[in-house]
Amino acid sequence: MTTLYTPGPWSTEVLGNTLRVIDRAGNDIALVGDCRQGTNRANARLIVQAPDMLAALRSMLIYNGVDSHAAACLSNPTWMSGASAVGPCDCCYGEARAAIAEAEGGQQ
Repeated sequence: MTTLYTPGPWSTEVLGNTLRVIDRAGNDIALVGDCRQGTNRANARLIVQAPDMLAALRSMLIYNGVDSHAAACLSNPTWMSGASAVGPCDCCYGEARAAIAEAEGGQQ
């Protein structure tokens, strides 16, 4: 799939007092603002997690269609871990939970 955005992973970097979101090569994705402000740090965490959250959401949507990922999860009971065929598998939920936790600055 061709994307119009810079692929992840992204990270943060402080230059002076400016908080930047950068790609692997150190190129700017976003200049967030003063790194001493908590709101800016929270915004940067959210921006950094955008590629992972997008991937997790794609996984959840793919599950709801007919896809090899869904077929593999449904055919392997250890992956399902008690989930049913009416909702996303645990691996999809795990990706989503991890991305949300990182974006919110906490642990899963």
